[in-house]
Amino acid sequence: MTEESTKLVQAFPTWTDQSVLQKEWSEIGKYAVSQGMSDSDYANTIDSSLIVMMNKAKQFDALQKESTSVTKRVRKAPKIAAPGSTASRIPSSQMEAQKRLQKIKRDGGGNALHEELMSRLNN
Repeated sequence: MTEESTKLVQAFPTWTDQSVLQKEWSEIGKYAVSQGMSDSDYANTIDSSLIVMMNKAKQFDALQKESTSVTKRVRKAPKIAAPGSTASRIPSSQMEAQKRLQKIKRDGGGNALHEELMSRLNN
């Protein structure tokens, strides 16, 4: 083995298995080509540090893509009401009716009672 091959095996211990080596080598190659490197340049790459950097860049891009999808899922989650809050449990129409009834009780009838009766007739 050459010195660069030894460095690659040290950086990627699983590459002692020929099938793992071929699979990961081709994945790194596909990534390098997708980033603008030509097939011939990748095939002729002998610098182990360059291969290690390409693999790290491939892993970083995969992680960034994954974290973006997680962020999108988190942003779409519904807002949770604070403990003890009743606003989210009561529909707005019921909330309005409760407010009108409280106003009737507070005012003792009059305009508030008239408004409540009219809203019931209109619905």
